[in-house]
Amino acid sequence: MEWRKICKTMTTITELKEIKSTLRKYNGGHAKIWAFKLTLNRIFLRINSSAQEDIVYLVAASCEHINGPFSWNNVDISVIVEIDKETSETVSRAIDKKAEFELIASGGIVLAQGSENEFVEYLEQI
Repeated sequence: MEWRKICKTMTTITELKEIKSTLRKYNGGHAKIWAFKLTLNRIFLRINSSAQEDIVYLVAASCEHINGPFSWNNVDISVIVEIDKETSETVSRAIDKKAEFELIASGGIVLAQGSENEFVEYLEQI
C-alpha cells in the first residue's frame, strides 16, 4: 500500500529504519489501542512517553491478526517486515515481546508523529 501524509502538520514515517529508530525513543512509555476502523482494516496504536514531547501513532493497514493487551506500560515495540511463508506476501509485524503483543498487517505499518489534536481531527474524517 502506498502511504500518503496522514495529517498536514504531523510527520508520517514510512521507512522501516526510521520507524524502528522513532519507536526506540518511546521505549518505557505507554501504548494503547486508540482507534480502529469498524472492519478492523486499520488499527491505530497510540504511544507516548514522558521523555518525548510528541505522541506517535502506529498505523497498521489491512490488519490480519492481533494478540495481546489493549493498553500497557513499559513499551518496547519493534516493527518487522518479512515474507509470509504460507502466502509469499510481505507482511509487517508490530511486536512487544514483554507485553506479549503482536499485530500483523499485510498493508504495512507507518508512524504518525506530532500533535494529538490534529490526529483526533484526522480520525473524525475517516
